[in-house]
Amino acid sequence: MGRCVASTSAEGLVALWPLRIAASLVLGTVVLETDAPFGPTVVTGTIVHLALSAAFGLAVAAIMARFRLLGRSVVVVCGAGILDGLTIWLVNVYAVAPVYGWTWIPEVTDPIALAIAHAVGFGLPLAGYLYLVAAPRRRLGLD
Repeated sequence: MGRCVASTSAEGLVALWPLRIAASLVLGTVVLETDAPFGPTVVTGTIVHLALSAAFGLAVAAIMARFRLLGRSVVVVCGAGILDGLTIWLVNVYAVAPVYGWTWIPEVTDPIALAIAHAVGFGLPLAGYLYLVAAPRRRLGLD
């Protein structure tokens, strides 16, 4: 699999790598190879990635609401979002993936890049959204 990582980077397809990983959860590791069919890989990866993101987003929102974090300062909400993103990364890659036999995920990815992507690319924007949408509703007594 080192060949597919190196060739993916060399061909400038790094942006598609998360979609390939997501698609591989359904279609198998064959989609990690550079000669894998582009269309089915991207479509399947997008559907899987969006479904997981929506499910985790709802879970994070429920946790933040349960602990009444949404009415706090933007710093607290964003910090909680970053922490949630990191937690999702840790649990998915190092707890859930091995149970299902997806032990190759840590081998073909950069752990630091994945941690940053989950914290800054998922947790922080989700926290910002929740702060801007849910917190004003709570302050106005609409919840």
